[in-house]
Amino acid sequence: MSKPRRLSVDHWQSSLVTRIDNAKDLLSGLWDEMALSEEQRKERLQDSEKLVFDLLDNMVKYEQQQLEEVKRKCLQYRKELEELRHELGIGPISETMIPKGLAPSGNWLKNECKALIKKKKERMSEQLQVYQEVKEACDRIGWDLVTGDNISTHLVPTSRIMEWKKQKIEADTVYIDRIDKIKQLQSAIRGIVNHIGRKEFDDHDITLVDMDYDKYKAVLSEEIVQSFENLHTRANQSYTQWYENIQFEYDELMIELQELWEVCIVAECDRFFPKTFNPEIQTVDDIENLRNEIAQLRLKYTEGKIVYDKLREWLALWHEKLEYEDDSKNSKDKYNNRGGSLQARLKREAQLRNQVPRVLSELEALCEEFGKTHENIPTAGPGRMHAAEYARWLVQSYEDEKRIDKETKDDQKRVQLAQESRFGVSPSPVKSTSHRPKTTPSIHRTITTPASIRKTPRKPLFGLNSSKSLQDGPKTSSPKDLIYLSPRRIPFSPALSSIPSSPLSAQRQQPPKSPSRPWRY
Repeated sequence: MSKPRRLSVDHWQSSLVTRIDNAKDLLSGLWDEMALSEEQRKERLQDSEKLVFDLLDNMVKYEQQQLEEVKRKCLQYRKELEELRHELGIGPISETMIPKGLAPSGNWLKNECKALIKKKKERMSEQLQVYQEVKEACDRIGWDLVTGDNISTHLVPTSRIMEWKKQKIEADTVYIDRIDKIKQLQSAIRGIVNHIGRKEFDDHDITLVDMDYDKYKAVLSEEIVQSFENLHTRANQSYTQWYENIQFEYDELMIELQELWEVCIVAECDRFFPKTFNPEIQTVDDIENLRNEIAQLRLKYTEGKIVYDKLREWLALWHEKLEYEDDSKNSKDKYNNRGGSLQARLKREAQLRNQVPRVLSELEALCEEFGKTHENIPTAGPGRMHAAEYARWLVQSYEDEKRIDKETKDDQKRVQLAQESRFGVSPSPVKSTSHRPKTTPSIHRTITTPASIRKTPRKPLFGLNSSKSLQDGPKTSSPKDLIYLSPRRIPFSPALSSIPSSPLSAQRQQPPKSPSRPWRY
């Protein structure tokens, strides 16, 4: 459907006059036919004239009102546009940009206001987002953010936005520094609490120590950091006092524990507690474990006292017997009967040979009798063997070591004989191991091998007679003073008779040793 053609004012007037003329002619014809008088005709025309005049007056009045409204809207849009441009930081309006006429200028101003309002909303959204981020960063460390203007309805200058962003960076840096410092203090305080326990601290202190700031968001103000520093200082003081007390208590308990270790014959591998208290690896729980260990060993010794006493009696005899055997092997003057010591020594060795197996038999019988009335037989040594089993294990270990030493010596003799028979030299001696621990660990000893050999001294076949001086005479091809020293022509010398011609002959001259017999009981 096509739009009606827009009429001009002149055309409207012409059409209206024509319409009135036609209406007048029609009315005149009708009134003539009705034979109305002039008065009647005027009366009817007055009513229509009033209606037409009122309509025209209303029309003019409405248009006047519209004109005033357009003027007012133009002023309003212009003022609003100027405020928006000023708020957005845009320069004033150029008059050349505004179209001529009230209606076009009003529409242009209206559209410009809509565009700037949309732009303002975008700026407001960005502004509120930046403000919210800055406010959260400042709230985390207890800082107050000064806004001044109503930021929810007014735009702030760009310089203010830049200040907010800078303040957010500073607040984030302060928060990171504070959270790192608090975590370090928490870690140090937790270490102290784990050592000395929680009894020295109240509920508020424990809450600070257990707070996980990675999961729970909290305000890390300067007062909170100061609270952690004060708590750390008090914790260090408590730790110092606790360490002095616990070290003294630990030393006292260790003295008692070592005594129980000795009487209960606890092996070194089962003595787990260090001799001194080390706060780096030990806590207050170790003190409680130490008390429990002492209580268990005390009960263990009380129940098996007769067995442990008999075992210690046998160990004393056994160690004394081993000392006599070591002295017999290593002492050079073992057969020196100075002051009758040899007789006393031999007598004591004979007593030990009888007492060691006898006391061991008594220990075995005692363990068997003890097992009939008690559930657990007292244990001793590595692996927590029964007391009698531990004693038998010591004897068997000693016999095995003696057998290994004898086999080692026999192997060395065979190697030496083979070396001498083939090369005429003997290998360097290799020290045999002993069942007794040496003062120097085997790992630190010099390793000796048969590679370093020494030559057996040989007798010279020719020698000079020093008792006879050279004489002048005819020089011949055979010197008179050069004497051939054959084995048959060597004069007998008591000093030289003790020197063997070779290690092999030395072994033949030595009396045969009696083979070592295992200890029997």
